[in-house]
Order: sequence, then C-alpha cells, then structure tokens
Amino acid sequence: MPRPLHLEPHFSADELKSRYRASGDPVESRRWHLLWLVHTQTTLTDAAKAVGLNYDYARAVVRDYNRDGADGLRNRRKDQRPQQSRSLLNPKQLEDLEARLQSPPDDDGVWSGPKVAQVIAEVTGVAKVWPQRGWDYLKRLEQSLQVPRPQHRKGDPEAQEAFKKLPERKAELEQQYPEALVEAWSFDVGVDFPKGTSPRTKTDYSQAVGQSRAATVGPS
Repeated sequence: MPRPLHLEPHFSADELKSRYRASGDPVESRRWHLLWLVHTQTTLTDAAKAVGLNYDYARAVVRDYNRDGADGLRNRRKDQRPQQSRSLLNPKQLEDLEARLQSPPDDDGVWSGPKVAQVIAEVTGVAKVWPQRGWDYLKRLEQSLQVPRPQHRKGDPEAQEAFKKLPERKAELEQQYPEALVEAWSFDVGVDFPKGTSPRTKTDYSQAVGQSRAATVGPS
C-alpha cells in the first residue's frame, strides 16, 4: 500500500480545509483541497483524482507547498493578467447610480446590464457603454437581476383564483357538515382517479371552470 505523502506542518488539517473552502480562486482552491486530502492520509494518487489533477502536477503542488508554504500555492497566472479597466464612475457618480437603482427603471421593469449601461452613459456623457459594464456595476452594487416569473400560455386566471379559494371553501363545508370528513381535491379536467382511489363524494362542489374541486367525504 502506498505511503501517504509527507507534508510540512505549515497548517493543520482544519486550516487547510478552511482555506480551500474560502479561496475565491478556483486554481488555488483546488490546490488547497489537494493538500487537505493528503493531510487526512489520502494517497497523492487518490487525492489528485479527487480534485481532477494529474499526478505530476499534484506532486509539484506538494513540493511547492513544502518549500514555500502558502506562497507556494499562489496562482501566479493572476500576476500576468492585464489590469482591470479603469472605473467608469467617480465616487459621486457611483453614489448617484446606487440611488437610482433603488427605484424601478423607466419602463417599470427590472434592472439589467443594458439598462444600467444606459444610465451610466447618461451620467458620464459617454456615447456608448457596453452592457457588460452595466452588469458589472449591477453586481458591484449588490442589486439582484430579477426576472418576472413567466406565466404559462394556457394558464386560466379563473381556475387559479378558484384554486386559491379551496381552503376557504373547505372551512365552509366543515361547518355545514360537522360530522363528515372534509377533504380538498385539486386535479386537471379529464384526469380520472385511479381505480379504487376515487373519493366517496357526499356533497360535490365544482367550480364553474371545472379545474378545481372540493368534496366532502363521508366517514370511513
């Protein structure tokens, strides 16, 4: 049986686990995860497979960690990335944008990247602001992109309203028939109850739309 790989005691198992879960960089998170598994006596081969790394790469991660500690796990590719584009808004403009987002947009819908980009263009006087920048600011200001729930094209408002009234109708029937067991049933028109499972209906109340039904069921 292969022996677990040696790790220098830079961090405890709990610290390794916390760092892998807290890391915002997927590359670094995977490296911390690998080390945590190795620390818990998992072989390097199994740990590498668990986090999706090849063996040689995983061994290099362990080597760098043993030599340099946390610094050996840094994703150095980040250092080679171009700097983020400069901010489009100064602090005052950013404050104004945040205040504007507290109210609905002009079309009374929900805020989206293109809509925020249009507001930024108006505030800054820039001819064109890309929708992605609008989305970036929307996320930055912690606004949720809300999408109205779609309504089924076959939805029947009258049937939906009848369904909402089932509890109220059930209460009325319980008062009208205090000795009976009252149950509320909702089902699609044309769908029969399986054989042997249909309720024994004593009083049947059907909505005009035929979509929802409440029934009083006699004592068993």
